[in-house]
Amino acid sequence: MTGTEQTLPKFDLPVDFLIDENIGVSILNLYGRFPCKIKAAIFALCITGKITVTINLKEYSIGPNDFVTLLPDSFIQIHQASDDARVCFFGFSSQFISHIQFWKKISDYFVLLRNCPIVSLQARKAAIYRDTFSLTQRIGSADAEIALSPPILHSIAELFLQVILEIYRTNNMDKIANVTRDQEILGEFVQLAFQNYMTEHLVTFYAKAIGLSLSHFCATINRACGKTAQEIIARLIILDAKAQLKVSNLHVNKIALSLGFTTPTTFNRFFRKYAGMTPEQYRNGIT
Repeated sequence: MTGTEQTLPKFDLPVDFLIDENIGVSILNLYGRFPCKIKAAIFALCITGKITVTINLKEYSIGPNDFVTLLPDSFIQIHQASDDARVCFFGFSSQFISHIQFWKKISDYFVLLRNCPIVSLQARKAAIYRDTFSLTQRIGSADAEIALSPPILHSIAELFLQVILEIYRTNNMDKIANVTRDQEILGEFVQLAFQNYMTEHLVTFYAKAIGLSLSHFCATINRACGKTAQEIIARLIILDAKAQLKVSNLHVNKIALSLGFTTPTTFNRFFRKYAGMTPEQYRNGIT
């Protein structure tokens, strides 16, 4: 559980459970050059400093006592982190998630966790959660007398999941109560888009899945967020394409196929339209 800067990858965690109570600007900047699609479940508490970040399709400003939740398959890009930025971090690998019934446990809060990844905590509560990070890291340190055996690791995971859900129960119920119908439809669409953007690019698919006429659906999405449904779908596709272009050696043709494009030409045209350059130019840093 030490050496986070060497072991923390862009997409997933190299171990079942990773925790560090002192993530600084040098590690945060690893996520600043391009969008990253996270396969792990990531949770962090900002201790000091300011961080400007885009999570999925929205930009946030994170400060002290802000708790951050990144569900698997979230996109993140850090735009700026102050020199004094420091966060506590813990996460579960994509493989470990399948062993702890992660999705079942958070099912009632999935939409809220996806749509509200930042929660501001009172200083007293933040201090308690920070102590939990610190204690867990000391237990799992290399020289600790208590080894993190599978039963202990599962118990720790259960504890952290309960802590996360309690944070949302006590801080975000008002957001659930005050959601408008337009926002409900937007939330349903965004959830569907995350699940299907790699195969379904047409707005008609999402309108039909939600049970609305195309015109009603498009007007509702635009009214709820100021963007068109097609722009949201395209944004997800471009975020994924950019992540693959920067962190993999896959040929552009294979990336195109993974995102549901039948020909490289169609993908290149789409990427140029929304990114302002070709995939190869983006991969090579040509602007």
